[in-house]
Amino acid sequence: STITGTNTWVMERNRRVIESIFMSPVLIRGHTDLATTRDGRELKFSGNAQRRKRRTLLFHGTLLCDFDLALIPQLLRRPSWAPEYRANREHSEFVTNLGIPCDIVRSALAAAWGATRSAPGRPRDRSDIIPILMSRYGQPEWHRRL
Repeated sequence: STITGTNTWVMERNRRVIESIFMSPVLIRGHTDLATTRDGRELKFSGNAQRRKRRTLLFHGTLLCDFDLALIPQLLRRPSWAPEYRANREHSEFVTNLGIPCDIVRSALAAAWGATRSAPGRPRDRSDIIPILMSRYGQPEWHRRL
């Protein structure tokens, strides 16, 4: 019934699932990050958020399995606010891949959540995505929320 309660409920279930296949401790950090520890440093591999309406809730996030991490500083600015565990590190020093095949992660999460059907397929190539991007996210008004 609360933002914090929802975060705790979803994040703890996801944490347990990932930890069971990762075979290493998975930590909930910040409000909605999942992280692991390597060489004594906590590294983020999942960021999550929720959108709430009166009768609906969307909890969404990312799990980095095999992402090209070099793209992150090119595509994202440093956040205006960051959790303490980030310790003022750049993206390249703070974010990591799980190193687990996406299909294994997807299957484990689907089983844990009781998901029984697949989501619609994603566009096959960039030519399918560009019209979608330009019609909404390519508009300056959308970014400024005018």
